Amino acid sequence: MKKTLFLSTVISFAVICSCQKQDSAAEAQLAQRKTELDVREESVIQREKAVEEKGEGSSRKGKSPGEQPHNSVAASGARRGAGRS
Repeated sequence: MKKTLFLSTVISFAVICSCQKQDSAAEAQLAQRKTELDVREESVIQREKAVEEKGEGSSRKGKSPGEQPHNSVAASGARRGAGRS
């Protein structure tokens, strides 16, 4: 009788310890993923700020909102075509 009680107690203790170990590993993995996610979010925020600053910098150079961008490919093609005639 004592052996059965002792054996069941040891098995119960082993199960509880193994569950706690798995929980600790899962918590550590979760913490690592959260840290990686925070780093990625910060990187995205910095990229967005850089794009916004770049956009503000180009608008300060005197371009009006309705101004068309200069197409250098079309202009160079027109020059080449004019010389062949």
